[in-house]
Amino acid sequence: SFCGGGSSGRGCFTLDMRNSRDLVRVEDAEELPAGTQVSVEESRKTGVTSVHVRHHGVYIARLSNEMLEQVSQGLRSRYESLVGKRCVVHLKGSGKVALHTVEEFAQDRPLSRHGAEAGADAVMRAISQVGHELQFDHVKHNCEHFATACVTGKKVSEQGERARVLQEQAACAAGTAVSIVGFVGMLLLRLAFRR
Repeated sequence: SFCGGGSSGRGCFTLDMRNSRDLVRVEDAEELPAGTQVSVEESRKTGVTSVHVRHHGVYIARLSNEMLEQVSQGLRSRYESLVGKRCVVHLKGSGKVALHTVEEFAQDRPLSRHGAEAGADAVMRAISQVGHELQFDHVKHNCEHFATACVTGKKVSEQGERARVLQEQAACAAGTAVSIVGFVGMLLLRLAFRR
């Protein structure tokens, strides 16, 4: 949700559509199949506006040595301590693809499960990207695009699409305001020069 104008709730709208998601407590994540797209809700304050978005990742279940083999050789030692732990691969806002335990990813928030799991294929697609730097863009390539691409093979983001529409609406509204001000200014000039 975007919320402006104080705590009244007016001026709020959401970027999150709760479609085919089930909430899962972190301690119950073991029940999730490997290759499931998961997310947690995040709230960010931007000036007077609060933005509620979902941070997405791919649940890979327990990290195995075979999975770790897919990580760039220079990074493997960094993640060896995670072998045997439940993990999530996700794209950070910095553009870096990261591997964290479920607990680190969720930070005491419940996980939302998205759609059907893709199993080993999604896990391998996600794991093979760990450590890579990708071009992050809130609208065109965000964490949801990354997770959805790993799970479905298609780079899609409901949040990104809604953000794109909001940007277009804001640009249109700004253009309309400029046009109105310009039109009124032109009328005032015409009236001033008539005298």
